[in-house]
Amino acid sequence: MDNTTNHQPSSSSLLLSSLKDLLPEKNSVIIFSNRMKGLLAKSDGKDKTLALLQYLAMFTSNGTPGNALNLQKSFGSARKPFRIFKEVEFLLPVIENPPVGNQAKVLVAYSKAIGMSAYMAFDHIVFLGATGLVTNKQITELCQKLSYYGWFVGSVAGLYQSANELGKCVRDVAEADDDEDRKQEIAKVAKPVFTAITTNTLQALLALALLEKIPMKKRNVGALGVILSMLNVYSMFPPPPPPDAKDKGE
Repeated sequence: MDNTTNHQPSSSSLLLSSLKDLLPEKNSVIIFSNRMKGLLAKSDGKDKTLALLQYLAMFTSNGTPGNALNLQKSFGSARKPFRIFKEVEFLLPVIENPPVGNQAKVLVAYSKAIGMSAYMAFDHIVFLGATGLVTNKQITELCQKLSYYGWFVGSVAGLYQSANELGKCVRDVAEADDDEDRKQEIAKVAKPVFTAITTNTLQALLALALLEKIPMKKRNVGALGVILSMLNVYSMFPPPPPPDAKDKGE
């Protein structure tokens, strides 16, 4: 009779092994943490991350009073300081280097700069109202609407610019014929153009929804904001570090 005992792993060992497989590797956690650090090191990164949390709270609350709605307002107010002087950033490029080209191109460039600058400038007054420095509620409500209208105008102008850039990419692909290297170069240029088209479209729709020009429930407005914010965060997220020499050798 064979008295050899077959040692079966204990249930605790199996559980620990399973958890180890599920948990991310230490290096992956460090890399992700450094990328998050890079995102949040910029004021825009903080703004877009807080926007994601704000619209998540809006989606959760659906406009109903409670903790989620309070969080939505708190996250919205927390974003404001990171936008200081953003209106100047939008205006400086067209002041330092006035746009050239046909009349439509120049008009769109100025419309985008002025629209986005107005979006930020009027939003500052709304923030002053939230802090109690501006006590006239009618003024803050008007500035909130003007801010959203500025966002809409700037987004539509940006959409027009991106559509023109996409048209140029299409023409370049047609002219490239069988030049695969040239087509790959055009594809790299077209990728951020597609992102810009999507972003500007969502921004324009969200501005109209916040202005209540589009009949949407608060939950749907929140969902639209979440999608836009996720896209913004993704586009700003720092790329992963290049593989080291060892990985390349493998």
